[in-house]
Amino acid sequence: MDRLIRDFPSGDMKTRELKCVGWRATRGCSPNGPRDPEKDENCTQIIPRGESGYCEVDDTDSGERFRVMRRHCNSLIHTEALKPSFQLPNMNEARRDGVVMVVYPKLLAKTLLRRFALESTQFSPDA
Repeated sequence: MDRLIRDFPSGDMKTRELKCVGWRATRGCSPNGPRDPEKDENCTQIIPRGESGYCEVDDTDSGERFRVMRRHCNSLIHTEALKPSFQLPNMNEARRDGVVMVVYPKLLAKTLLRRFALESTQFSPDA
């Protein structure tokens, strides 16, 4: 029997030990589309542009599984935001204050998982 995999709860502040299970590819240009197992990848692979899907993670304490980092085929890929010249499309409309995050290297993976999980549940057009 398949395990229940749900979206990471929005606003969940509970401390969790998350372990990456793998990238789960989907069809229809939506992370909520039908699964496409032939395009699944392991946790260390770079997912090509234009692919939709989500990262499946396991809460090692509770055994729950979650979808995080949900991506549409036209989603912004995180490496774009790392370029020195990157700015959000609306930045020319009005200046806004930014947020700076400092993260210790050992905590980076957990921090990114939590951040992307929150973003994917709060800002996804399918949410």
